[in-house]
Amino acid sequence: MEYFLFILMNIIICASEESKDTNSLKIGEQLNVGVLECEKTPRLELKPTQTLSITRSLTTPKRPKNQKDVIELTCEPIKNIRVAIIGLGKRGWAEVLRHTYLEDTTVVALCDIEPKKITSAQKILKEKGYPLARVYTGATGWKKLCESEDIDLVYICTHWDLHTPAAVYAMEHGKHVAIEVPAALTIQECWQLVNTAEKTQRHCIQLENVNYDYFQTSALNMVQHDYSSWLVLFQFLNAVNLKTPCFFVYHV
Repeated sequence: MEYFLFILMNIIICASEESKDTNSLKIGEQLNVGVLECEKTPRLELKPTQTLSITRSLTTPKRPKNQKDVIELTCEPIKNIRVAIIGLGKRGWAEVLRHTYLEDTTVVALCDIEPKKITSAQKILKEKGYPLARVYTGATGWKKLCESEDIDLVYICTHWDLHTPAAVYAMEHGKHVAIEVPAALTIQECWQLVNTAEKTQRHCIQLENVNYDYFQTSALNMVQHDYSSWLVLFQFLNAVNLKTPCFFVYHV
């Protein structure tokens, strides 16, 4: 339930108050819309509190000239994709393991600010019979990785603030990019990714694996049939006693 609420909260960004600049609005700020303090309660309740119109649209910025969209981008096939992974926490470490089961891919570079995480990832490659990857570390190690000429795809599993900067830098240096969610924290960063992908003609994908679940396809269907003009906000009272602000969910 909490995960469903979190996903839906990504949509509420358009309903923030008029005084805010939506081009620089961060995802975390969307919870400021009609947030109420949670009452301490042992049970789960949903209470209608407020309705907001979301008919106001975001303004499309001036687009750079002579750029080609990447909606149907195709590139020359790569027989063996040389993968570099930036960020080796739980997600990045697991990605190293998953790549050992994929044909036609090789993890050639690893980057993290903590050497022990790199050592743990290298151990996976060694145990699976793969050669050890090249190592990058330090605060700017990810930039040096992106500048390397023997990498085809940069996989970004870092903290959220670095997702867009690393993706943009990698594409500017000729690399395809795969980004863990969220790909961007602001509308401005979204446009940075779009413009850079179009300018460099590199693939840029956000790695979201629930795009086609029941909740997501239902929400898409409602939007396509124009049933999402109004938000009905509900106070979410957690089943556990909490003193933190509540989440909200919309219902059409």
